Amino acid sequence: MGKMTVYHGNYTAVTHPKVIKGRNTKDFGPGFYCTIIREQAERWARRYDAPQNILNAFLYNEIEG
Repeated sequence: MGKMTVYHGNYTAVTHPKVIKGRNTKDFGPGFYCTIIREQAERWARRYDAPQNILNAFLYNEIEG
C-alpha cells in the first residue's frame, strides 16, 4: 500500500490525531474518521456552524507488519 494522503474535515485543526477519539454511536464505532477523497472531507468540514471550517491533511505511511 505504501504512502497516501488522507483528509479529515472539522471545525478545528487536528495537529496530533488520536485514534481513540470518537463516539460509540458512529456507524463504525469510535475512531478518527478520514477519507482519501479531499472533496468529501471539505463537505464534512462545512457541516459545522463554526467561524472556520478546517481541512486537515495527513500523510499515512503503512508499516509492514
